Amino acid sequence: MNKYISIIVPSYNSYNTIEKCLISIFKSNYKSFEIIVVDDNSNDDSYKIAERFRCKLIRLKERYGPAKARNVGAERAKGDILVFLDADCVVSRVWLNKIVNNFKRYDIGAVAGQYNKAINNNFIAKFAFYELLFRERKFKKFVETFPSCNFACKREIFEKIGGFSDDFRNASEDLEFSYRLGKVSKVLWDPSISVAHHFRGTIRAYIKQQFMSSRDDVYLFTKNPNLILVDTFEDKVNYFEITAMTILVLFIPLSIIKFTSFFILLLPILAILLLNISFVKFITNREGIKFSSRAILMIYLRNFIWLAGIIVGLFNFIFKKW
Repeated sequence: MNKYISIIVPSYNSYNTIEKCLISIFKSNYKSFEIIVVDDNSNDDSYKIAERFRCKLIRLKERYGPAKARNVGAERAKGDILVFLDADCVVSRVWLNKIVNNFKRYDIGAVAGQYNKAINNNFIAKFAFYELLFRERKFKKFVETFPSCNFACKREIFEKIGGFSDDFRNASEDLEFSYRLGKVSKVLWDPSISVAHHFRGTIRAYIKQQFMSSRDDVYLFTKNPNLILVDTFEDKVNYFEITAMTILVLFIPLSIIKFTSFFILLLPILAILLLNISFVKFITNREGIKFSSRAILMIYLRNFIWLAGIIVGLFNFIFKKW
């Protein structure tokens, strides 16, 4: 007998993506499921699209963030397996079958998958996709942490650890949640459970996402210092990149005052490039020199945004602004 599954889709201003998401789920070969859409107080008409489908729709009266939205959906769920999918994803017909088969095959509490495609095809979206794809190809079969955009877990495990923490309203909620889950249960990483994704397609949206993630990571690491050393889905090479960017930013004013200091700037610039050389080769093999040349500039911008987010995060921590 097929297990009954509850698919929980948190949604915020997903008017342009949620229809494709829900259509793809209902095309699934696996039929024993319910869909719970939790609208996180959107200010567009996302919920009107969800109303056209055979799913439970929960509309929150305030915006709480994806962590709270997922928790609310889990409270209303009837399935023994909770599947979490972001509203900007599109799944394959066999996506649910693969999830269920993994629970049958392995003694696990959760299984997570990756993105296999950027639906929007512009430079920013493809760069963000390749960032994740490059990092995730190094994941082991069983992981300690995982992204929350596309995963499933046993309901009993979800309830045992108390679900997602409401402390994280915008970012880092998946790292905190999966860290707690990974300590009580085995987690399978299965790249074949992949979904296509609408990545942020504008530079403004990309910067905002990277900034919030690095800012909220500061709060997460101050609450869980062990995470700094744990093998998480965030690449530890990032620490060295941020250090190099810090040196670069500090020496820029000095190089203006004293020209000879300009040559010192070359060291952190070169260090960042060397730390990303494998990533640049990875992109070049897929998109060519022109794309990877632009990607190098994006790497430096991304690292600067990470540093800015960390500075704001430290400020919030020191002055108790959380």
